[in-house]
Amino acid sequence: MALGPNGPAVADSLNSLAGVFSAMGQQGRAVSLLERALRIREAALPPNQTDVAQCLNNLAAVLCAMGQNARALPLLERALHNHEAEFGLTHPTVALSLNNLAAVFQAMGQHERAVPLLERALPIFEATFGTNHPVVAESLNGLARILLTLNQYERAAPLFERALGVRAASLQSLAQYQPESGISQFLHSLSFEADILVSLAAERPTDERFGALALQGTWLFKARAPDEASAVLTTLRQSSAPEDRALLDEWTSTQQRLAHLSSTAPMDERTRLRTSLDAVEERLTRRSNALRERHQLADVASLLPALARRLAPDAALVELVAFRPLHAHVRTDAEHWDAPHYAALILRPDGSHACVDLGEAVPIDDLAQDLRDSLTDVVREPRDTQRAGEALYQRLFASIRPLLRPATRRLLFAPDGPLNLTPLHLMHDGEAWLADRYTVSYLTSGRDLLRERSPTDQPTAPTLVAATRYADHRWNLPGVRSQVQILRRLVPGLQVLDDTAATEARLRALSAPRVLHIAAHGQFLRPRSGEANDPMQRGRLVLADADPSLTRRADGLDGLATAAELMNMNLRGTRLVVLSACDTGRGDAAVGEGVFGLRRALQFAGTEALITTLWTIDERSGTEFTVGLYEGLRSGMRSADAVARAMRLVRERHPDPFDWAPFILVGRDDVIDWVP
Repeated sequence: MALGPNGPAVADSLNSLAGVFSAMGQQGRAVSLLERALRIREAALPPNQTDVAQCLNNLAAVLCAMGQNARALPLLERALHNHEAEFGLTHPTVALSLNNLAAVFQAMGQHERAVPLLERALPIFEATFGTNHPVVAESLNGLARILLTLNQYERAAPLFERALGVRAASLQSLAQYQPESGISQFLHSLSFEADILVSLAAERPTDERFGALALQGTWLFKARAPDEASAVLTTLRQSSAPEDRALLDEWTSTQQRLAHLSSTAPMDERTRLRTSLDAVEERLTRRSNALRERHQLADVASLLPALARRLAPDAALVELVAFRPLHAHVRTDAEHWDAPHYAALILRPDGSHACVDLGEAVPIDDLAQDLRDSLTDVVREPRDTQRAGEALYQRLFASIRPLLRPATRRLLFAPDGPLNLTPLHLMHDGEAWLADRYTVSYLTSGRDLLRERSPTDQPTAPTLVAATRYADHRWNLPGVRSQVQILRRLVPGLQVLDDTAATEARLRALSAPRVLHIAAHGQFLRPRSGEANDPMQRGRLVLADADPSLTRRADGLDGLATAAELMNMNLRGTRLVVLSACDTGRGDAAVGEGVFGLRRALQFAGTEALITTLWTIDERSGTEFTVGLYEGLRSGMRSADAVARAMRLVRERHPDPFDWAPFILVGRDDVIDWVP
């Protein structure tokens, strides 16, 4: 019987064969096979409810793929009935059937009929998997999105809030065993959920509930992966156990072997090392989790007030977010997404907030590129920069300005995508630069404001690494000697590594100097065709022992400290790193990820703040900036105020923004406590 033309084994084969035809796009043939399999299953004595339901679901799925939802609907209704009869009303298989049926109603535009099905499925998933399971988040989000289509925003909001809380718990759990690459993949898979929250805030700017959700989602996910990876290293570095030191050494050596591997090396060799590094990072993460009480980001619902308390009374956080707008209320058989836009999410010290849609991202990115080009073109005029700054101001900041309080004097920009590489302080309102109106600093994410200061057991004195002389004299920087003299006068107790001591090995061996100032050549190399072109390799500092032939010596060093190598430094407890070098703030910018290059490396290593450059700097103006900066810092100014003061002093002698505006502060804006 089982092997006859109508036996169960034949039905199984028909199902399998139908799957092959469906994958080949031959849906009609798949339908015929599935209909025959269904007849065999139904004729069995007695028929197995689960087997019949499987055939019904398979046949319905193919019909839906063909757009024949009306034919699929009764099949799914029968499948649901069969599962209920087989398992009862609260089984997870029943919940899946409810979801399948709801999806067809949604595709048919009958959203009202989908809602009760999803509402019934949700508590089943919660009872089966627990309230903080990803399946529950998907169920919450799916129900909320249908309610949006029905213009039931008030019913949808608490579902989105619950889903965001579940995502936060999932991310916290994932970070206990996944390396940075795994966390990044998880966050990337959730990017559309963040887009929805920002879309709602932009669509309904007066609805504070959706504005808060957009801010919370942005802070929860934006550039989160490197934060978690950095926290893992911090924990292991604080351990004195030999096995932990050995694990750290293994990670460092594996990471450095990958960093040193030529970009022209065979891809399988690079893949092997990358796989080895992921495995070591997973072991690091698990060991770190065993050593510490998990670093807990503030509960997602408390993020907003916690961040607001960190703002100075005259400050505003401007979180710039790239997102795809969702027109959730458009009742079609598919969600309607627009081209990417930028939004500004603004947080004020009193906890109030605002959101504005700034428009399509491509025109804004083009204007930002124009501003950057105006500062790097070989043939340029200062007026070109002002014109470019005016155009970007009108497109970007003119919509933000009315949302700021009259008392606002400080702007903390947390840009996204290419805006991370743009001197936003050079936007111009037709009368003045933004730097004239506000003290401007930059963050990777507003979440940076919650980062606690890192204690160190043995913090070292402020340190200057100054490449005053190179093996290749064509690289010499005469102005660096002036910086050495200036800093010796302005910074008591300064440890100086200059001349032949300003080497790659000495720099990388430093441990948590209170302030680290590096005066050297900086480079961010252009990508080259046919090579791997890791931006963490292309961003580098050229130190005094740089080999003119650019070949690696027997000790494994070449005097070129790449971003990939500098991220291994221990800068936990370092209050500020100042990079008096060209192009150190440049890198590859990715939406939601920040900037890959020296900036990312030193933040990963643990520095609380970084002063870096967005283009090539002139030695003379760079030295003048250094004088103004450290005079301000030593007088007790906050870092952003000291940067603004230094800009003004340089500008008095050199009014071209090329000379006075390349430096930016990224990270904590605070008074430096010079004594450990």
